[in-house]
Amino acid sequence: HGAAAAKAAKPEHEPERDFDLKIIQSVIPYIWPKDKPEHRLRVVGAVSLLVASKLLNVGTPFLFKHAIDGLAVSAAGTATGPAALAALPLGAAVALTPAAMLVGYGMARTGATLCNELRNATFAKVAQGAIRGVALRVFEHLHRLDLSF
Repeated sequence: HGAAAAKAAKPEHEPERDFDLKIIQSVIPYIWPKDKPEHRLRVVGAVSLLVASKLLNVGTPFLFKHAIDGLAVSAAGTATGPAALAALPLGAAVALTPAAMLVGYGMARTGATLCNELRNATFAKVAQGAIRGVALRVFEHLHRLDLSF
């Protein structure tokens, strides 16, 4: 009675999730091989570049927010206009101009794209090695099969 209720409570996609986990577990030794520290270093590098890229993509709107907030209210309490720019230090006034914000946005987007490209280049050797390892495993398995198969 209790086992039937447990089976009924299990979602229908559980077998699919179990199958996905088995696939991931069978591929992990090719992506994180114990005998190839260079591949492990490449995987760590690729994940780091992925995180950096996402931080640049997500952080850009926040950079704009701080720049616009800096233009909207100065330290002297002046809201906008020439008086607000005059109340800011020269470096801050230059850094908070619309042109500087546009350049900053371009640099953040370029940085995110560069991180993505470097991630792809860094991980390519690992991905090719994994594909080659799986292909070799399948090839060897096919050769071990009975000819009547």
